[in-house]
Amino acid sequence: MGVNGNVLGVLTTRNEWYHPNGRLLEAAAKLGVEARLIHPANLLPGLGSGPTLTAPVSEIQVIIPRIGSTIDESELAVVHHLELMDIPALNGFNSIVLARDKFLALQRVAASGLAVPQTLLLTAPDQAGRAMDLLNGPPIVLKTRRGRQGSGVSLAHSEEEVGEFLTEAIRRKDGIVAQEFIAAAAGRDIRVVVVDGRAVAAMTRQSDGTDFRANVALGGRGSSLTITDDLAGSAIKAAGSLGLDVAGVDFLPSAKGLLVIEVNYTPGFRELERVTGIDVAEKLINAARLRIDRSRARHLGHSRYHGPLVLH
Repeated sequence: MGVNGNVLGVLTTRNEWYHPNGRLLEAAAKLGVEARLIHPANLLPGLGSGPTLTAPVSEIQVIIPRIGSTIDESELAVVHHLELMDIPALNGFNSIVLARDKFLALQRVAASGLAVPQTLLLTAPDQAGRAMDLLNGPPIVLKTRRGRQGSGVSLAHSEEEVGEFLTEAIRRKDGIVAQEFIAAAAGRDIRVVVVDGRAVAAMTRQSDGTDFRANVALGGRGSSLTITDDLAGSAIKAAGSLGLDVAGVDFLPSAKGLLVIEVNYTPGFRELERVTGIDVAEKLINAARLRIDRSRARHLGHSRYHGPLVLH
């Protein structure tokens, strides 16, 4: 048990050398919370009289899922199983299902009244020409429905390029997200991290000039950004539209104002911490600790299912 009796599980397929994992472990230790990296493959969900779990840990009181948009169906099943066992999570099953799909996520964001780029879901090769026209291309932006750190994002300058991208997606039995290209952004975007309904840190990201994407993983660099009330309100609303407790909300500046382009449920924060000096990891651990307190108060020492984790 941790110093305060808190055991936090970080659900991840990476080790402690992966930056977010290492920082979460460091922040947890600082706050007297025991945190453990839990690989979903090491959990063995079981059913019978109620959900049980075989695991290399004696007790988990809260989970922070940190697998990202590449999370597969089996890993999602583990998240759902933990929920059924009344183990609270910073981002639950339903929110992750929506957030890992870029089109589903933007559907919710747009439905909440926030501005998004003109966006289409393409599912057939013969839609390439119409997409180019409707999105005022060329060029237009093409995205796989799932991807991270700018991967699966391309700029298409012709119907042929759209068709090739789409043909590959159809081979995977998937569609693609096509969006208008905002030239005015000039390789710049804004990242705001939301934790528990608060915009806690923000930065502007600028590409290195060789790419239209501003992702840090692709060479982009961040600079600290003051969070205005409007920016905070939009970021919180975007996260809330997906039911996310933790989110990285990305905005693109345009002639029509800021447009929400993506909402990430496992945002990285190395560059954000570097440029702002804000301890994002500590804010995540504090939010997780609050979940433990709420859960204890709600259940008054008992859970829907007894013996949440069974050791073998």
